[in-house]
Amino acid sequence: MFRSLKIIVFLLFCLSAHAQPDSLKRQLQSSKGPEKLKALQSLTKQYLTLSPDSCVKYGSQAIIVARELHDKFNEALANKRIGYSYYLRGEFDKSIFYYERAFQLNIDNHDFLNAAEITNLFGDVYNQQGDYQKAMHYFMLTERSCDTLIKNLSFQGSVKKLYSILYTNIGLLYHNLDSVQKPLNYFQNALKYAAEINDSIRIAASYCNMGMIYNSQKKYKLAYEMYFLALKVSRNIGDKHYESKILNNIANIFENQGKIDSAMQFIKMAGKISTELGDKLNLDFAERNIARYFIKLNQYDSALRYISNAVAISEEIGALQRTFENYNILSQVYEKKGNKELALKYYKRFEELKDSVSGQDTREKIAEIQTRYETEKKEKENVILRKDNQIKEITISRENILLYVFIVVISVVLIFLFIIIFLFRVKSKAYQNLVSQNLRLLEFEKQFEKNIVTLSESEIINRTGSDDVFQGLGLRLQKFLIEEKPYLWSEVNMDEFCRKLNTNRTYLSKIIKDQYNSNFHDLICEYRIRTARDMLQDTAHKHLSVEGIGEFAGFKSNSNFHKKFKSLVGLTPNQFRDRALKNKPIPE
Repeated sequence: MFRSLKIIVFLLFCLSAHAQPDSLKRQLQSSKGPEKLKALQSLTKQYLTLSPDSCVKYGSQAIIVARELHDKFNEALANKRIGYSYYLRGEFDKSIFYYERAFQLNIDNHDFLNAAEITNLFGDVYNQQGDYQKAMHYFMLTERSCDTLIKNLSFQGSVKKLYSILYTNIGLLYHNLDSVQKPLNYFQNALKYAAEINDSIRIAASYCNMGMIYNSQKKYKLAYEMYFLALKVSRNIGDKHYESKILNNIANIFENQGKIDSAMQFIKMAGKISTELGDKLNLDFAERNIARYFIKLNQYDSALRYISNAVAISEEIGALQRTFENYNILSQVYEKKGNKELALKYYKRFEELKDSVSGQDTREKIAEIQTRYETEKKEKENVILRKDNQIKEITISRENILLYVFIVVISVVLIFLFIIIFLFRVKSKAYQNLVSQNLRLLEFEKQFEKNIVTLSESEIINRTGSDDVFQGLGLRLQKFLIEEKPYLWSEVNMDEFCRKLNTNRTYLSKIIKDQYNSNFHDLICEYRIRTARDMLQDTAHKHLSVEGIGEFAGFKSNSNFHKKFKSLVGLTPNQFRDRALKNKPIPE
């Protein structure tokens, strides 16, 4: 599993370096006017996440050219991108300065869609600073603008994207306030809008954030699946900042499972990327988590070094939420080292900041802001509803005439439907019996796997005897397949199996032939189908598409997944899911 994740991270790194701005730089030397502005904007966009300093450099030049051309749209766009670059560097005051310029230019230009994007960015900055009241105020302004703009058909795609970003930010705000269900609801709404417009970046962000909530709920299997999907979708993004965030979150899963060495491996990868990018937000997160890991390893001097770095970063960028969390850890380190005086000093700072950032008064004011907005929204909906009722009264007489015609047509249709339904029920019953058999088989497989997993190496030897090489190898193969799930690796091969099981290809081929009556390729395929079948019947994965489950299970081709599933299970994946999930309760 670790090997697969490393491959994915490497792919992300390669994709992030695909942009080649050299030709654009050469174009700058020979172009003027609109062509030069276009090249500058392209460079600003390419460097937005790769190099904030370069983004600021070319964005500042774009502002000058745009002013010369009296192009308010491009002037606003350059200001927005520069503001976002400063945001990624944690320089929030500069970020707000450029956002304010972009907002005013958009208003002057009557570009209300881009103005709404800016109010959302304001909210995001204040959320990072821990000023949740201001953040919620700007988020509500953004939602009010979206509710108006969505009525314009030409804006719907852009507005849905903004809804997705907005609901992500509101979910993160409530997560900062230690809420659980509210963030999850907002992240699911964000995923819905992102899926409607096929926005890969937002889909990846939604999966990542949902994984964060499942991780906090100790639903580690679901959390890992969400992060895995986020990485899969992110392969085409090339955003190193986001790669760092996902690696941070994967590390948290391993930490919560007590696997500190694995957590340390991923968090250091994230910290290295953040350092290279100058991404102070994610670097603060990585340094703090490394400190927590060293505390658990009783290495307090190392913990002190990393948490001191995190405090310096969070204080520099003015992130109050992160600062008081860092003070809390710093207090714990000094207490472990026996320095009661400094432990008390930083604990007091932690309590003071915590009360100011996430106290009851703050929660109540945020609730008041949201309630006031929802009340105003409801009143507007009531006005619209009254107008709709008036229109319905005018048209109801015409509908009555059509009703009689529909009754005759429906009567004929019902007869045909009755025949079709009868035939369908016969076929459906046969399918349901097939599903039931598969579900019983699934339960048997799970029980068998539990028995295999509990076997130690000594128990395997006792069961098979030290001289029975093949029986022992067979049990170790079964345990390896169950525990490490190598069939989910993107580049699975027999040589890797042999290395893990300390055997050779001849022995491994023989045990697969004798024990499974199969070859290596078909064995991998069978376990992938088992994984897909398990996920398809589980209501916890209902929000995932069939294609997504097939990809998670290891199938690179959707058509190959459907073909193999139908061959082994007897139904298509959709047919199996529909019947397996029937009458199953949806988990809260």
